[in-house]
Parts: sequence; C-alpha cells; structure tokens
Amino acid sequence: MEYSIQHQHADNEIQVTVSESHPSMKCSVQRFNFFLDSLISADHEMLSNFPWMIDRSIIYDVAYQISFFNCLRGLTWAGDMTIVLDVSETMVHPGTDVNFVCRVTNMDPSYMIWWFKAVVESDGPAPFGLAAEDPEWETNELVEQIAINDLMTDYYDELPRYSVAMSSVEGARIFTLNIADVTDGENGYFGCLVGQEKSVIATRMLEVIKPPSDLTFENVTSNITLTEGETLSMACHVRKAVPSPTVTMSVGHATSHFRSIDSQFQRDTQVNFNCQEGVGTSKTCPLNVDYSVSLSGSYNPIYTDNKKFLKCEASYPDYMNLPAVSEQIEIFYECE
Repeated sequence: MEYSIQHQHADNEIQVTVSESHPSMKCSVQRFNFFLDSLISADHEMLSNFPWMIDRSIIYDVAYQISFFNCLRGLTWAGDMTIVLDVSETMVHPGTDVNFVCRVTNMDPSYMIWWFKAVVESDGPAPFGLAAEDPEWETNELVEQIAINDLMTDYYDELPRYSVAMSSVEGARIFTLNIADVTDGENGYFGCLVGQEKSVIATRMLEVIKPPSDLTFENVTSNITLTEGETLSMACHVRKAVPSPTVTMSVGHATSHFRSIDSQFQRDTQVNFNCQEGVGTSKTCPLNVDYSVSLSGSYNPIYTDNKKFLKCEASYPDYMNLPAVSEQIEIFYECE
C-alpha cells in the first residue's frame, strides 16, 4: 500500500492519501488535543517522564504519526486480529534480563504496536504515559507508561536498558521487548497493544522480588527479662519488601518447635511510592513501589517460655526458593 501524509499545526488536521483505490480523507486529531495541549504547552512535570520527547517537533511528528495510522484504521482492516503475550519469567530478582514476546496474527502492516506499563492492570493503556482515566488512582501521574513500536526506536536512545525487535513467523508478526538489568521500578503490568480505538491488547504481570531490607523489633534489645504476670507491648517492623510479605510472630527454641502468637498482634501494611531520578538526567522519575508491614500487640509469656526465643519472620509462602528473613530475641522468665 502506498500512502502520503501532510499535516498543518494550525488546525490540527492531516490529509491522508492511500493508493489509487481509496479517496483522500481528512482525520481530525481531536483525540490528541489533550496530548498536544498538555505536553507542548510546557507541562514539564508530565513531560519529564519522557526525556526523548523534549524536542517539540518530535512531539508533533509522533502525534501526527498516530493520527495518520488511526485514519488508516477505517481503510485497512484485514480480518480479526489475535494477540498473545509471553514473558520469559514472571517473577525475577533485580538485575535479571526479561523478554516480553508479543505475537500478533492477521495484523495489517499499517498498524502500530505499542508497549506500555502500568502498576495495576486497570491503569493501562495510555499512550505516552497519559494518566489512565480511573478515579480510584488520583496519583496516576506517577505511573510510568512506555510506548514503543518499530517506527519509534530512535526516540528510545535515553532508555538504554530497553530494546525492541520485530520479525515474522508463519504469518504472524513477532514483537519483542527486552528489559536488561531489571529494577524494582519495573514491577507491574506490561502489555502490548495494536491500534487505539477498539484495540487488541494483552498484558502480563512482572513481579520483581525484593526481600525486606530491614526487619527490626521496636524498643526491644537482643534479650528480655520478664517476671510472672508481666505483659510486654512490642512491635516488629518489616521495611522495603516486594511483594508484601507474610509476617508472623512465634515463640520457641532457637531452630524449631515454635508456636504462633499471631492472634495477639495486629497487622498493618503500608504501600510506599518512591520517585527516584533516572541515571543521567534530572527529569526522569521511574515509579518504585515497595511494602512495609508492622505487627504490633502484647505478649503474655508463660513459665515454659524461659530461655526460648521470640521470633518475628517475614516470608513468601507462595514463592519458591525465596528465603525468609527473621529476627529473634531470647526470653528470660522469672517466677515471683
């Protein structure tokens, strides 16, 4: 198919000509007015997430490219598309390389493929990181979205850990997104999307596992001495873990025979959103999410607890080969 494209910045219209068998047509880009108005009118906070689009001409070019392909949607539909997304690993540790492979059948060559990322599945997709219209997520400006296709790889020079590739196998088009040296900021849903309206889309969850960096007892030293009838008010804090761990309190010998005392403690979980500057630029702010969990309550010892250990443990029962993190305090029980 042969085509040409002309656009005018003043009236936000483009003129598209598609071969000799289709008449010329005009396509309004009103759908992208928000994109143009917010990004080009110096909305630097939103623009800061996309350093490769600092040049206004690039923004215009990309916006009209999208509009152009949306115009072609009505002319080039070539059957029912199907889309399958696979990922090399769904649970990884920081530093791992991950491949997402998107296989699209019956895809017209004029369509665009988008890669995007969102913290929760309902957030996406939103091209160029525009916040998803979900009232429950008022902080969507923090959601790092990624839009990649085979026509736009030049715009991703400032994302050196990301690379894309395309191939064709048995009538299907294969799109691959590689993320090198994964960080906890990649934790979330990745997806591939074809088209804009009535899109074909697939998403997969990537969990970046990060054991707790800190587990501490509050106001308790390495050992405690309790007298008969005394109650100990205490808390155990687990910080900076991904995903949220299971935290338990128990009493027992140093290595075995622990009995649970969870019923005496209350659990509180906090989700932490951390914005860190990207390497090499002061304007990139990838989203990092981790969890802090606290158990607080009162412990009522019995005489058989003498010389046993009070243990707080953070573990991941649903994840194989992920060790638990724990802290123990020796108990000395004195009768009156």
